[in-house]
Amino acid sequence: MSDAPGDRILDAARALLRAPEETTRLRGIHALRDDVADHGVAARALVDALLDTGSYVPHAARAALQDLGVDALPALLDGLRSDESAVRAGCAWSLAREQPRDVSTAIAMLACDTEMSVREAVAGALGRIGGPTAERESALVRLAADAEPRVRTQAVQSLGLLPERSDAGRQALSDALEDSRPAVRIAAAEALAAVAPSAVLIAHVERALEEEPSEHVAMPLRALLERWRPAT
Repeated sequence: MSDAPGDRILDAARALLRAPEETTRLRGIHALRDDVADHGVAARALVDALLDTGSYVPHAARAALQDLGVDALPALLDGLRSDESAVRAGCAWSLAREQPRDVSTAIAMLACDTEMSVREAVAGALGRIGGPTAERESALVRLAADAEPRVRTQAVQSLGLLPERSDAGRQALSDALEDSRPAVRIAAAEALAAVAPSAVLIAHVERALEEEPSEHVAMPLRALLERWRPAT
């Protein structure tokens, strides 16, 4: 064990992370976030903790990484290139906030990841970070057509969060109204609230409402049409 005070604190936090009890490992996460002075070193240990098999530890590690802010960026960007899908996904989720510098390119590169959990995290992050809108939208349009409904749902939600959308982005949201999964259709109805209505789009939503078999989906579609009515 190291003799320097900072090293001893880091070693103690890492020892907590090796404990069999999840509550103790959670104390290790909090110690890394709150007690280790070198946030860059703490962030790398927190990235490793994303592999924890507990129910709460990976989520706590993601939150702690977000709390460390810009100091955690080098570790998070390295984590996006990890061989472990849990690390790639966790780092993408940890980056799902407005960033002081552009990280969208690094995240968008994972839009074709082989693991669904990573693509889902990427889809969620791309709507919440900064960076060129066109680059993020391009990846989200691709993810909105993903084979996995959870990925499609996140991608559609994120398309609604972009500051603006091209014709391709609006078309992806319109197409999502016809998705086989209700969760995706609900996400599309809610995301379209951020889109300026056109006669064609209004007609598409009206047709989707007429054909919608689920009342849970019909409700946001009606709310969308009510929202658009003053604009038209």
